[in-house]
Amino acid sequence: MSSRKAASESILAFIFIWVTNCVYALSPAPLSSHHFSSANKTPGESVQCIYEDRLGILWLGVESTGLVKYDGKTYTVYKNNPEDSTSITSNYPVKIIEDTDGFLWVATHNGLNRFDRHEGVFKRFLYDESDPASLSSNTVKDIIRDDSDRLWVATSNGVNIFQPEGENFLRLLHNPDATKPANDNEIGDLHIDSANNIWIGTMLNGLFLVPLETYSQPALSWALPLKSYSTTHHTGIRNWKNVLKDRGINAIRNITSSHPDTVWIASQSGLFYFLKKQNQFHHYQFQKTEQEKLNRSTFLSLLIDSEQNLWAGTSSDGLVIIDPGKEESDYLNAENYSSNQFKSNAIRDLMESRHGLVWIATKFGGLHYYDKRQKTFPVLRKAETPEEGLSMNLLCPSVKMLTVIYGWGPKAGVSTSTTAKKIHLPGSWQMANQEVFPATEWKVLQKTATGHFGLGRNAAL
Repeated sequence: MSSRKAASESILAFIFIWVTNCVYALSPAPLSSHHFSSANKTPGESVQCIYEDRLGILWLGVESTGLVKYDGKTYTVYKNNPEDSTSITSNYPVKIIEDTDGFLWVATHNGLNRFDRHEGVFKRFLYDESDPASLSSNTVKDIIRDDSDRLWVATSNGVNIFQPEGENFLRLLHNPDATKPANDNEIGDLHIDSANNIWIGTMLNGLFLVPLETYSQPALSWALPLKSYSTTHHTGIRNWKNVLKDRGINAIRNITSSHPDTVWIASQSGLFYFLKKQNQFHHYQFQKTEQEKLNRSTFLSLLIDSEQNLWAGTSSDGLVIIDPGKEESDYLNAENYSSNQFKSNAIRDLMESRHGLVWIATKFGGLHYYDKRQKTFPVLRKAETPEEGLSMNLLCPSVKMLTVIYGWGPKAGVSTSTTAKKIHLPGSWQMANQEVFPATEWKVLQKTATGHFGLGRNAAL
């Protein structure tokens, strides 16, 4: 039989595969993550913060490394250069945000930076003792945007509101005494809720609320030093210092919300939630035996994902994912690395990407991500025999396109059934003069809801 005739009677398949971030498959577990840093060689293992910009580019703040850009293929590192005033002020970024003009703002422990990605230069904003319109402290903790796209900056000496027209700052909850500017005025976190109210969590002075109708007024009526806020000085800003002190809630590290009535608070003394209508704070209680220690943990990071699950990261006890509606929770702890691939219990930041991946920044454990699709589709793992599964535990979780089309011959067609079909490929495939797949028997697996196909064979895929 001629080679041409053999080819016409056999199956000729064209497979287009676009995959990213191959990692090892996980053993069965209620919840598991992928260690992005191992597969992609992230510069540095202590990731302080993560941000996805409008272009889908990931920006990382990596301790002792600097600001890191990841475009899906390569890393670009922006480091401090003491001889270059247009470089970033510190190699310790702790928060990244993008403004409406496309500039990136990077908070560090040595000032605030505005990055012009087109020019590749940073503009620095630093504390100046002689300028009351400068940043009130070089220790910057957080940045958010308000309803008018103004930037609010949390520092170790109060809050600073950026005034773009003069490129200076309006100060709030600060200590104006230049001899001791950071006298117990440290801000732990800022949060803007669905009604555009701004919540300010402090380390020693409780929780503040700046309503939209307040900060929409002229600033002279409400942007005051910390000592000006009291029960007798009405500014439209609320404070729960004494209430939190009585409840044992101290050192607020993070705030988030999604439900109009509920605000979640990560603190040094546990995880709390505030019910606005009741004006009451509640300590969230973990009931499962393996989670009881979380009732005493220091929580650092919070995220409410697109499915309304609450992700809460601790300083040293791992990560918990809570379904508030069902009061159920899953727990990721590095002590169970063999089952969840989690390498660090120190969770520094959490972010959900536009594609639904939840990114987890850790100290000493690099960057992880969780693909929520794996709760819907099973993970393929190494099997006892080749016919039952993959021949090794290599898995590419982020398959964006896997299409199988085969034709020319009596077995032509595309598998659309829910049962596996076998395809025999005669000889090795060649593409660009390189062997792609050796001769073997392949199985087209079940078609997914998105119209994609899985493909397996008796040797590794």
